Amino acid sequence: MTGRRIQLTFVAAITGFFLTAGAAASEPGSPLEILELLRNREFAALDERLSRAQAAFERRELSESAVNQAYFAFDNSDPGLEAPLEDWITERPDSPVAWIARSRYYFHRGWIVRGSDFYHETPGERVEAMVVAFQHADRSLAKALELNPKLAVAYDTRIGVAMRWVRTPTSGCGAV
Repeated sequence: MTGRRIQLTFVAAITGFFLTAGAAASEPGSPLEILELLRNREFAALDERLSRAQAAFERRELSESAVNQAYFAFDNSDPGLEAPLEDWITERPDSPVAWIARSRYYFHRGWIVRGSDFYHETPGERVEAMVVAFQHADRSLAKALELNPKLAVAYDTRIGVAMRWVRTPTSGCGAV
């Protein structure tokens, strides 16, 4: 190996190390760690971790996928999460990450209440409960994007909601 090749290999290795170290520092933690912070109502820590990940994404140091994975914790059907999510919003209404977290919970909850039957076999009250949950998720996403329009994870979630729920001029809304 020539001296120039060794030098380039060394520079690439060092650059990769620092990029990986920077990304690791920006990672918000595992879904279990995120849920523990929520259950313990450590809202400042949640804001800091999730906002740090968003900032790293905006600096192109963290992938959209890595940021999105942090919110997997809120794709959860545990009814015990609703109260701390609402408390987080109440305590920190200007936290876009709190609004995204709540939206992910309600989007997931919408699917849970709807069930897995074919749409035409799903009772109307279950469809209506799904629509109400999706509306709640959509309002939360709108607020998150009002606070920070650079939230790719909010757009991603909003697209998911929109693909499964359609507003129509005559009926107000309907599931697809």
